[in-house]
Amino acid sequence: MTTTVAKSTAVLPPMRWGRRRMTTVALTLAGLAVGTWLLIGGGGQSAAQASAATPVLQWAPIPAPWDVQLGVADLTSQLAAAGYQIRLDGRLGPVTKSAAADYLPPGSSSSLAPALARALSGTVFLGRRDPVDWNFRFGLHRPDKFVELPLTGPGGQLDANGNIRSDAPKRSRGR
Repeated sequence: MTTTVAKSTAVLPPMRWGRRRMTTVALTLAGLAVGTWLLIGGGGQSAAQASAATPVLQWAPIPAPWDVQLGVADLTSQLAAAGYQIRLDGRLGPVTKSAAADYLPPGSSSSLAPALARALSGTVFLGRRDPVDWNFRFGLHRPDKFVELPLTGPGGQLDANGNIRSDAPKRSRGR
């Protein structure tokens, strides 16, 4: 019996850094170290002088639109995995906000990503975690969706934040 050993022909050459590239990297790292040292306050000023001379920025970073979209995609996939029948279109509409209000426990907005928490501001989290009952009333495959009030818009069951309107008729599945 013979054994054949396959030899890999793809051998990568050793990485060789030129002298110029090594110098550039070393100078960049040294510049970053000096800049950090000066930024922290090691430039010879006392703490009182540094705090008096350094203005404090009064702006907050603006969230990127993709930041909200990533949070919405993650939230909708969690809701779908939990059994909520929602559209997975990447939008945070009133129906998706209503499903999130049913799924997330009260006070959980502090544990969400800041951009998603701002997008869900105004939504009252109930924490019922009852996707069967929620699907019966708001889901994609509800039995009487053609003869009931619309879900959103004027006269709809949900407001813009996904909260059930106080004037919406109460419905149950025979309970």
